Amino acid sequence: MIRMATINDIDSLVKLRIKLLNEAKKNIGNYNWDKYSQTLKCYYNDGLLNGDVVAFLAEENENIVAISIMCFYNICPSLFNLDGKIALITDMYTVPEYRNKGLGSRLLSNIMERAKNLGYTKVTLNATDAGRRLYEKYDFKDVTGEMSYKFI
Repeated sequence: MIRMATINDIDSLVKLRIKLLNEAKKNIGNYNWDKYSQTLKCYYNDGLLNGDVVAFLAEENENIVAISIMCFYNICPSLFNLDGKIALITDMYTVPEYRNKGLGSRLLSNIMERAKNLGYTKVTLNATDAGRRLYEKYDFKDVTGEMSYKFI
């Protein structure tokens, strides 16, 4: 069953995001996962309550086996995004034994429909190698040229 997540699902969202990060970033090293978990719980709680975050999940036998999480923000309007609204898919994760059963596609369709209904015309994400094929099927394009800087 696919459904929208509520604040009662925050622990599961955090748990599966951490699994995703550990799979995607093999060289993540020693990290303070407890502190990160607490930060995520606060972020998801606030975001789900105020609408800055939306999440869908897939359940099998009362277990959450896949998630899709999106956050919403605004930037300076551009020529191709006049309202500056951007939706960012931060997480798409399926527990390994439930992969290749269409859950990711169904979750992506649900979360994209939600963004569209909220008036977002631009959706971005950072794809893992494993997820790239799904996003390309949905007609996401690989955009290069972005640069970033991180203050230490």
